[in-house]
Amino acid sequence: MTLKEFFFFRHNRDCCTLWLAPEPKDALVRLQRILQGVVPDCDDAGKYEGGFTPHLSVGQALGVEAAALKLLNLFQTSWKTMSFPLNEVSFIWSDNPPNDVFRVVCTVRLGHLNL
Repeated sequence: MTLKEFFFFRHNRDCCTLWLAPEPKDALVRLQRILQGVVPDCDDAGKYEGGFTPHLSVGQALGVEAAALKLLNLFQTSWKTMSFPLNEVSFIWSDNPPNDVFRVVCTVRLGHLNL
């Protein structure tokens, strides 16, 4: 997996989430589809317009999108691309606010998948 580029999306009118886009995207989308078949009741990722978007959340910016863009540019200019093998996947879960902290439910080691 390679992490090299930052993006952000608006959470609500007061907050944006900054995230790294893991590559190769298509292989990660296929992996998510395989995992979805194993746990079909965990389908939140597929409910968004455009389906599942592989991402690694790195932080939040409060206020207008300009604040998120400023932070994104700061991160991107100092970021060094990193690559590493994807050996395991952690299934995460969160409750509704105010208990909406993500928790790892289980971790699955990956074998050799032809994605």
